[in-house]
Amino acid sequence: MVDLLIVGHVGTNDETSPHGRKLSPGGAGYGSARGATLLAPEQVGLVSALGLDYDLEPLRKLGIDTRGVALLNGPSARFRIIQYADGRRSVDADLGVASQVTLSSFPMEYQNARHAHICTAPPSQQLQWLEFLRGLPGRRTISVDAFELYAKLDPERSRAVIAESDLAFMNDEERQILFGAGPLPDVPIIVKHGPRGASYVEDGQVCPVATCRVTAVDTTHAGEILAGVFLALRLAAVDAVTALQHAVRAATAKVTQFGVDGDRLLESLAQIRAEVRAEAFSCSKTE
Repeated sequence: MVDLLIVGHVGTNDETSPHGRKLSPGGAGYGSARGATLLAPEQVGLVSALGLDYDLEPLRKLGIDTRGVALLNGPSARFRIIQYADGRRSVDADLGVASQVTLSSFPMEYQNARHAHICTAPPSQQLQWLEFLRGLPGRRTISVDAFELYAKLDPERSRAVIAESDLAFMNDEERQILFGAGPLPDVPIIVKHGPRGASYVEDGQVCPVATCRVTAVDTTHAGEILAGVFLALRLAAVDAVTALQHAVRAATAKVTQFGVDGDRLLESLAQIRAEVRAEAFSCSKTE
């Protein structure tokens, strides 16, 4: 049964950094799904729109449920990303067939999922998905992810997306753009601090999670990996701070290589999986 839905764009990343250039499977939906497959890939469903030009093999290798992937006439999304030596990044997205929300492709079998995550996207699209998911039968929690570009272009709707969610992810820049020094919305929020880790904020309490310093080769989708790992662990009943500690660890491994299928990230995910399962087994024996 699908327990976790990932609603997000999938396509091809064309990334350039001081460390080189690489084409790889990408999009926020792909990155989040990669992290979410940490424990039980078959319980993760992906909702996305792709062109007939897209090679589905990378998605099949993840082992996720792809009944929510719509194949449409037209080009798949393509993301041109430049990472500069000073840490800045520019993103130019051509969403192709995903430029419009395709609600009709949503499988009714996904209605019973316990959680849905709406990845970074134009806030108009995120609001459409929020309204649609809230209107489905059953009950589910919904998380959302902000993005600097859309926070600058459409701050009002970006704030509305966060306020209407049950959990939000944002980085320091997005927080500053949308809320400045003011209070955050009254929902649990994970604030990502880049090389300084992340914080879990709920009911006015801030729980920081630090990370180790590494040489960053490719920061694209580190936030999506963090979100996917965190959500998978929370659905497995891991407490929020512990889940964030593991998620930060995975995101840190991801930035040391291009793409989200590098051996360091996969090794980190395997270690986290083993540790979480060992802890669950230990707890079951003491009960």
